[in-house]
Amino acid sequence: MHCLNINPDVKPVKKQQRQFRQEIMEAIQLEVKKLIVCNFIREEQHSDWVAKIILVTKKNGKIQICIDFRDLNEACPKDEFSLPITDVMTDSMCGFERMFHGQILWVQSN
Repeated sequence: MHCLNINPDVKPVKKQQRQFRQEIMEAIQLEVKKLIVCNFIREEQHSDWVAKIILVTKKNGKIQICIDFRDLNEACPKDEFSLPITDVMTDSMCGFERMFHGQILWVQSN
């Protein structure tokens, strides 16, 4: 199981969820369902850290859903290892059950 190295002196931040219009809420729900189906995220019942959803309108008019992790990022100490591009990793992992050192093990999930 992956755990974040969070500074124990930092108090967890729980942001209140914003209210969105109905058509935007439907777009958010579709995106979240897609990430759950890919096993990239899972529902958490008792979370210490809660981040806000931010909507960004792309040039083509589609809505992109982002999550504001700035508070959590500030609570984690910096390390020497750079992270790969998250969008590329998410797209690459969709439908597969394991990842090994940034490379995909081509094992199809059941």
